[in-house]
Amino acid sequence: MWDAFGGHLVPCEEPSAALIRELQEELGITVLRPRFLGIYEDIDPTSKDLFRHYLFFVTRWSGDPKIANEEHAEVRWFTPEEAEQLNLAPSLKGAILRVLPKKP
Repeated sequence: MWDAFGGHLVPCEEPSAALIRELQEELGITVLRPRFLGIYEDIDPTSKDLFRHYLFFVTRWSGDPKIANEEHAEVRWFTPEEAEQLNLAPSLKGAILRVLPKKP
């Protein structure tokens, strides 16, 4: 299953600061001007805990994205059409599809 990069907030951390920190830790990049898209919530199927996710759109960064820790196995780019076919958690897939360009 594919997932988005990111992680947990530390106490008193703003979501945008967490995004910048997490992408530095996970991909070795420095995010430039992330755009906040919204919040979505879902329930973990195993623990049944409710999780709140802050979704950002990142189109500018410095550095070359690469796996920088043991959390992920692969980084890959997808076209909007390919993204629609990915095996993703339903709430994440819905959030991504809302920001992808629509076909005319």
